[in-house]
Amino acid sequence: MKKLGLILLLFSLNGLLFAQHNSNRKIFTKADTLRGSLTKERSCFDVRYYSLQLDRIDLGSKYIGGKVRMLADVVEPTSRIQLDLFPELEVKSVTSYGKEVKWDREEYLFYVNLEKEYQVDEKLDIEVVYGGKARIAENAPWDGGLTWTLDEYKRPWVAVSCQGIGASIWWPNKDHLSDEPDSMDVRLVKVNKDMWSISNGTFMGLETIGNAEYFHYKISYPINNYNVAMYVGHYSHFEDSVLNGGKKLDLDYWVIRGNEDKAKKQFSIVPEMLTCFEEYFGPYPFHKDGFALVEAPFAGMEHQSAIAYGNNYMTGYLGADYSGIGLDFDFIIVHEAGHEYWGNSVSMTDICDLWIHEGFCTYAEVLYVECKYGYDKALDYIKFKEFLVEGKETLITPAGVNAQPTGDVYSKGALFLNTLRYIADDQKMFFEVLKSIQTKYAYKNISTEDVLNEFNEVYKRDLRVIFDVYLNQVSLPTLNYMVHLKNKKANLYARWLNVPEGFVMPVWFTYQNKQYKVEVGAKNYELLVEKVNLKKLKWLDKLQYVKYSYAGVK
Repeated sequence: MKKLGLILLLFSLNGLLFAQHNSNRKIFTKADTLRGSLTKERSCFDVRYYSLQLDRIDLGSKYIGGKVRMLADVVEPTSRIQLDLFPELEVKSVTSYGKEVKWDREEYLFYVNLEKEYQVDEKLDIEVVYGGKARIAENAPWDGGLTWTLDEYKRPWVAVSCQGIGASIWWPNKDHLSDEPDSMDVRLVKVNKDMWSISNGTFMGLETIGNAEYFHYKISYPINNYNVAMYVGHYSHFEDSVLNGGKKLDLDYWVIRGNEDKAKKQFSIVPEMLTCFEEYFGPYPFHKDGFALVEAPFAGMEHQSAIAYGNNYMTGYLGADYSGIGLDFDFIIVHEAGHEYWGNSVSMTDICDLWIHEGFCTYAEVLYVECKYGYDKALDYIKFKEFLVEGKETLITPAGVNAQPTGDVYSKGALFLNTLRYIADDQKMFFEVLKSIQTKYAYKNISTEDVLNEFNEVYKRDLRVIFDVYLNQVSLPTLNYMVHLKNKKANLYARWLNVPEGFVMPVWFTYQNKQYKVEVGAKNYELLVEKVNLKKLKWLDKLQYVKYSYAGVK
């Protein structure tokens, strides 16, 4: 009964944790297309830089306002571009090279009518002044928006979370995953003398502009727009460091004043965790900007170099055993830090490929467990993920329509990766692929096709059919096996069901104290071993994510 209770709890957490990513929509609207596709007004320019300056963060009225400057390269001739901003926020003015230009507003976006037709390789320099009462998150971070609240000491506290819904919920930008700025400056006004305003990157100090002071942060790397962060609160700061990539990596921690002691204890796992991740994925990818945890009024979010931490200094997920096997590490720290590699450095091109962020990042949890607790515990950890898979939709959704995939991108995505690990001729090949992706696609966008090509190149085989079954098919491959009696001998045969022709994937089993790995196809039964005694046969199902079906004795 305790086991059942735990499973029910974890299913409940699964629904809570992944609510933001669940989407059962089959019909897409014009707004979905405008937000999710690269229209000609979007594809004509490539953003190189943003400067975001918030001049007003009003704790009373919950109003924000400021300006955004965008520098971009023109890649197709254009006299009109699309930028995105949610309807709660007003566009007050748009200028190009300092001269005011006209714009046309639609609900979630606006079109800027440029003063001329720009040609390929010309530069855009656009500034948008805006303001309003941005959407408030009802259940951050799952629904997205601003959180205006009080900390545990009854002091004002503000933060933003917008993965999935998009950064245009609070600042104007080209809100498409495929286009990240190369760098960025963020200036957040100082609300009062007792509060800090915190964002991503390196803190450059306080700047005076006009009659106000601003906290200035420099982001030195490409960044997903939804990762751009704002935290305003009564923060205290402490720091640490770790040797990473052969040089000192700064670790910065921003916590609500009064929580320093418990934060120092809870965050002590970070150096060891980053060392583990370096072993599997390579050096931490944002060395110039450092690594930071910032206490937030919601569970967590992978804000690049300024991770939102809201696990209340508990183990698991808010004190619940999210591992399912009794491990007591802080799930939020490990998962969100894994996103620095999978999601922040290597980023999807379209939301349809969210499994690349969440599946790989969930597998980063598995590898952390393997690094800290050992190989057998890691197998138990990944095996338990099967309880969290709903299995009602495919992992990949239609591209170009802002279609967010099911929450199965986490657990099923990780289980698929575990399957890929164990179908390699040597597990070292799997880890070679992880590092290859991190090296080749660092600070770039990637698609499922790119991931497939990396595995094919290293594994020296075509895995396309296997990728298609796990990512674009709901049902799992089912290993159908039988014993064939003939002349008082018993032979074991097997084949794959629920798969297309051409599907070939190895299976592992032990028999008579020997371990076997054999390739099994979909078309015909394949002879595995002779004179089999089923009592001595053991499928190593922990190593792959499949189902089993016994056909009986013939």
